[in-house]
Amino acid sequence: MRANPLSFLLIALFSLFSTVALVAQDDDAEMTTDSTGLPGDNFSLEGAMDLFKQASSLEDFEKMLNTEDNNVNNLDLNEDGEIDYIREMDNMEGDVHAIVLQVPVSEKESQDIAVIEI
Repeated sequence: MRANPLSFLLIALFSLFSTVALVAQDDDAEMTTDSTGLPGDNFSLEGAMDLFKQASSLEDFEKMLNTEDNNVNNLDLNEDGEIDYIREMDNMEGDVHAIVLQVPVSEKESQDIAVIEI
């Protein structure tokens, strides 16, 4: 019995399209794995570094971090429904600066979210 060439072509095309669909699904899965489900997903470290490079001073950097239009900070660590204000603390030892980004989560407690060393 001889195989029909049209059947062979249809099977080959079906296999090809099935493979392409599976690869597309894998790409979608990779894009969603960037999210950890933790509060840190609501802060863009890359965006903060870009703002740091653009800022003319630490005060300017702090203001830019907390500007909603910059899409860097969307943290709500104290879960009060409001975006938390990020403050910068400059710790200097010798020639080294450690700029600590903090969110006050209560009157007595602050959470460090990033440190930039210069």
